[in-house]
Amino acid sequence: AASIAPCSFNSSYTATTTSASVSWNKVPGATGYKIYKYDSANKKWVLAKTITSASTTSATVTGLTSGTTTKLKVNAYLTKGTKTYVGKAGTMLSVTTK
Repeated sequence: AASIAPCSFNSSYTATTTSASVSWNKVPGATGYKIYKYDSANKKWVLAKTITSASTTSATVTGLTSGTTTKLKVNAYLTKGTKTYVGKAGTMLSVTTK
């Protein structure tokens, strides 16, 4: 099986009332990245954004609630033929909106 390194957020981010601009480390060999936000009401991770470019290491997560803190994680993924391998999340990030 293909192995893919964990992906970690950088600690700095920029927040507005409903979004947060975040960045992460580039993972060698990755096809792209999946950003998840934690839904505390339902206690589960929800896919917030899929980045289909391996060279893109920043994005804006939208649909956040003003004045709240949301936990985010980012996983690199690798597509080989019909299979997709997802790496582990490294350092997560809690973002607080304005």
